[in-house]
Amino acid sequence: MNRKRLDLLALLFVFCLIWYGSSLPPSRLPNLALFSKDKLLHTGEYLVVGLALIRALRHVIHTPLRLYSLVLILGVIWATSDEVHQIFSGRCCSLMDGIADTIGLLISLLVWHLWGTWRKRAALAGKSQRTAPASQDS
Repeated sequence: MNRKRLDLLALLFVFCLIWYGSSLPPSRLPNLALFSKDKLLHTGEYLVVGLALIRALRHVIHTPLRLYSLVLILGVIWATSDEVHQIFSGRCCSLMDGIADTIGLLISLLVWHLWGTWRKRAALAGKSQRTAPASQDS
């Protein structure tokens, strides 16, 4: 299976997990210490959503600004629909959850950008070391 399809399947898997989790009524949510940090969970969730969106869309959008803008727009649309979806499972729709989701998306963009910058610099450094003439110490 090619990389484009795998990236798209990963994105769909992440969306399905979030949709399933949002469908659970409050009584069926696990009572773990992690869930007491609700906003941190939302931020982490949407950091993963942002990275999955980037990986899926990078095959068709090659300009970083357009890619990052679309990831942010689609991510916020998904986060909003997720918050509204929670109402139907007996949970509440929260603006603060939406803000935490958006922060997670922004962090994913920053992580992706920094990772790409680091990879380019590492590749350039490796290339310059291979093409540098050998030192001649006599």
